[in-house]
Amino acid sequence: MNIAIKLPNDLNERVLTFPFLHTLHKVLSAKLEEEEALNIHLISLKNGIDVLNLLPFHAYYHELEEEDIKSIFTMHRACVNLKIESLDVFISTTDSFVDASIGKNYNAKERVGFALGKNAWFFNNKISKLLGQHFSNQVYELLKGVFDDVPPIPNVYSRNLKQFAH
Repeated sequence: MNIAIKLPNDLNERVLTFPFLHTLHKVLSAKLEEEEALNIHLISLKNGIDVLNLLPFHAYYHELEEEDIKSIFTMHRACVNLKIESLDVFISTTDSFVDASIGKNYNAKERVGFALGKNAWFFNNKISKLLGQHFSNQVYELLKGVFDDVPPIPNVYSRNLKQFAH
């Protein structure tokens, strides 16, 4: 199964998506049969992408430049250069119309995102955004577009890193 997730452009919000990413990986890994591989593609701005190394699972990281997110046309060019093939699920964690177009560019079978304005044109699973809620809770609601039973939001951890020798 191939899944692509467009992460927020803001570094703080990107870190706040970790509970969502942990649960997505955990539930899908348990549901998939042994023969089927889970490939998670994380699409993020180049600035601060190194924070994704803290995730305790393996994923493919795809960098975007600032100029790639200016319009749907520049995003289309960026998607061609990212070289992600045969997506089953695309999830957008942002409110951006440009980010919503990524799933359509890749012809993802399931496209999940917030039902906000024109963004809904690109999604076949639209989730209402919980205004007034913490950002982690808002993004966690997107799991309802992928699973029937969504577990409660977990406390998460990062990868254990070895200490540098002096």
